[in-house]
Amino acid sequence: LMARIDKAAVVSDTVSLLSRATELQQSGYFSTAEALFKQAASQVETMFGPHDVFLANILDAYGEFLASLQRGAEAASIRERSNQIRRKLAQP
Repeated sequence: LMARIDKAAVVSDTVSLLSRATELQQSGYFSTAEALFKQAASQVETMFGPHDVFLANILDAYGEFLASLQRGAEAASIRERSNQIRRKLAQP
């Protein structure tokens, strides 16, 4: 039961982080927004592991953020990691 509560807390906190990151991005606070995207990805990976669809979704959002800043190579790398996670999840 505690594991479910911990996971629910991580999900809730991560959603809040992503929402705040988006707000900061829209307000032009790019370095702070980036830190929140990274924090969200890190805590989800720690709680759910490196091959979780929630992590892939966060990486997609982070990749879009990087692309919006004209950081194409970094965005491509993040998107590739997201795609790797999805390919692994699709395997039987």
